[in-house]
Amino acid sequence: MRIAYVTIHVAPEIMQGGVGKKIKSQTGIWREHGHEVSIFSLTPAEIPFPGERQFIFDARVNLLKREINRSSMLNQMLAAIAQYKPDIIYLRYGLYSFPLHHIFRIAPVVLETNSNDKVEYASRGKFFYWMNRLTRNLTFASVSGFIPPPVN
Repeated sequence: MRIAYVTIHVAPEIMQGGVGKKIKSQTGIWREHGHEVSIFSLTPAEIPFPGERQFIFDARVNLLKREINRSSMLNQMLAAIAQYKPDIIYLRYGLYSFPLHHIFRIAPVVLETNSNDKVEYASRGKFFYWMNRLTRNLTFASVSGFIPPPVN
């Protein structure tokens, strides 16, 4: 099986920590079982992560320019995923950016959530809280499967 592992706006410092270790472990297990895996990351800065396809957007500009750049890079990433021709897409949940909803046209998508997204984005401020609340169903409504956060 050909798997596209997709991350949306995971900061380099997070990828260098536990999240990166989890991704390496998970993709390693899939590879050990004979699957072909490619990682696609939309990121604000280069991430030292071997074999990953990175689509870097400029996060140092004002909000409007950042989101325009982020959308442009996301569009490039979606084209690369489509060219990869995955059998399935494994998507780590992240704040929606246009045109993320096009990912569902490429292959079935399994969505991994690692927290209560409503609580997480509320902790980041009103803009992120409302952006998540208004757009989350663009992602959640179209997935083929869910990987929920661990129960503590």
